[in-house]
Formats: sequence, C-alpha cells, structure tokens
Amino acid sequence: MWRRVLVLVILACVCLAVIGYMRDVSRGLAESDAIALAELPEVLAERRVVVVGERHALVEPVEFVKYLVSRTGEGIGFTHLCAELSVSDQESIDQYMNGDDAAMEALAARLTGLPGITAEYLSVFTYVREHNRKQPESAVMVRLIDVKAPVRSTAEEARDQHMFEHVQAILEENPRNRVLVHVGASHAVTCGSIGEPSEKGGRVYLPTLGNLLVNAYVGEVVSVNVLSESDPVWPALRRRLGREEATAFRLTENSGDARAMFRFYYWWRSDRPGRTRANDVFDFVVWYPTCRAGMRL
Repeated sequence: MWRRVLVLVILACVCLAVIGYMRDVSRGLAESDAIALAELPEVLAERRVVVVGERHALVEPVEFVKYLVSRTGEGIGFTHLCAELSVSDQESIDQYMNGDDAAMEALAARLTGLPGITAEYLSVFTYVREHNRKQPESAVMVRLIDVKAPVRSTAEEARDQHMFEHVQAILEENPRNRVLVHVGASHAVTCGSIGEPSEKGGRVYLPTLGNLLVNAYVGEVVSVNVLSESDPVWPALRRRLGREEATAFRLTENSGDARAMFRFYYWWRSDRPGRTRANDVFDFVVWYPTCRAGMRL
C-alpha cells in the first residue's frame, strides 16, 4: 500500500513541476517574444527558404500557408511552394494549375485515405492557382517533393534527403528563387534525425529536411512550427494569452526545452548534446486559438 502511495506522490510532484515549467515558458513567450502575425512575413522575408511544419490534417497550418502566399507580390513573397506529396503526382498538379479541374479530382481520388490529406490541404493548390490568375507577375510555382509512388521503404528511399534535393534544385536554378516548404513538423525541425522504417525491419535514423537545409544554406533558412493542441505549450499559451487571435513567437535560448514544449512525430531524435532547446528545432512558432480537424476526403 505504501508503495502505491509513494508512486502517486511522485507522479503528483512531477505533474506539478511540469505545469509550473509550462507556466513559466508560456509567460516568457507571451511577455517578451510575441510578434503580430501580420509582421511575421516581413521578418521571414530575410530568408530564402521558409519551412512551415505542421501536425497533419489540421486546418490552421493550411490557413497559415495561404496567408504567407497572400503576401506574395508585396516584395516579401515566394517563387515556389513545395509540398509533401509524391513527385509522381507532379503532372496532375501541373495540369490542375493550368486549369484542368478534372486533374485535381483524379488526384484527390488517389490520395483518399492518406492521414494528412484533407479537403483543406488540397485547397492550398486552388488558392495558389487563383493567386496566380490575379497576379501573374508574381506567380507561385507548385512543386511536389516527396518520394515516388509506390513507396517501398521510406528508409531506403531517404525521404528527407529526397525532399532536400528537390528544394536544392530550385534554389540552385536561380539565386532569386525563394521557397515556401510545407511539411510535417518533424521534417521541419532544424536538428536531429527521423527514424524511418526499413525493409529489413527496425528503423534507420536519417537527418531531417530542416537539418539538411540549414547546413547547406547557412543563414538562409527559417523554420516555423504551427502549434497544435498536442504540443504542451499550446494550452499553456491559451491560458496565458487571454485573447482569440493568432500570434507568432520568436524562439530564443530562454524559450525552454524542446521536448517539454513540443510533441514530435516519426520517432525524431535530437543530435544535440545534453538538453535540446526550443530554438534548436524551430526559429518561430505560430499559435492559433483553435485546432480544427480538416475534412477527410
């Protein structure tokens, strides 16, 4: 009996410590590092590559990507949007961007059932197409960067390396190219590796897309994580902010511990010795007061 009581006491102490820690972190972010969402595109304009990380199947990351695209044409926009979809579907996207609605219908049918694909996610392409129609002088090219279908083994096919090479090709093609990359949050982290399933069983840990980019293009890459309610810092900020508007935060050395603030997916692990700080993995986070699930196809 006493052992059970001791365990409960220890768990209670741990919970109180975590709650106190997150309260301190959210206070620090809310008081010193907030950036109005309308100002963020101008801050990001200093970098050639903006990587937006998301938890798949939520609406808010899609809204954020559309917002960044909407600022194109104001001197702070993008030449390319790269999406975490198979390069095998590039022809269908090209046809749709050129006005063939049937191509999107066929693509949506092929993607039905994939966990990250929702009607809202695919609406990004419609949004970009409409933007290009209205502002042809600042048109945004859409490029799909994930591995070819069908996927046999994400480890052997090195997904993040594959995505990196496609972004790299765009950047090397023209020094004026500026790329918005829309991927899952674990691909967007700027350090560490992802454990991908191997054909032989087990996992092979390979550098993340964000890690590869920041090392190849020093000082030219910025990573933004759109928070979800599964990230521990999201509810802490909701309690702290006391307002119902999206807010961006610049992460610093004092922002807190990465693993305590964020929930990572795809078996991510850090390559930093000791504690991994929040600003080791993302440069900014964007907090929306909602976390709405998108409509599945």
